[in-house]
Parts: sequence; C-alpha cells; structure tokens
Amino acid sequence: MRRCAKILNIHRTTVSRKMNFLAAQARLAHQRYLNALDKLDHLIFDEMESFEHSKLKPLSIPIFVT
Repeated sequence: MRRCAKILNIHRTTVSRKMNFLAAQARLAHQRYLNALDKLDHLIFDEMESFEHSKLKPLSIPIFVT
C-alpha cells in the first residue's frame, strides 16, 4: 500500500481506506452473485494425479463439475 501511495502521490491512509471500501464492495457483489445462482442439485468431485518434470514433483488436480 505504501508503494501505491507513493506512485499515486496520495497519503497511505487514503489507500488503506479505499482498499477497505473496495473490499466491502467486492464482498457485496460476490454475495449478490451467489444469491442469484440457481441451487445446485448435484456436485461431482474428481481428482487427477500427475507430475511436473519428474516423478519427484507430483501434482494433484482437483475438479468440481456441476
């Protein structure tokens, strides 16, 4: 936040207050979006095992399908 304030040439408190305001707005927008969604009847979970470069770097890839 200090870097943002310096780049924008504003006070750090202003950046902090704006971030809190935007976070609250994002929470409200997300909640409205979730409320607008239809309720799910089924949710399927699947998981895939793979590796990156070698067997010593395993990956687990979870997938949800509605």
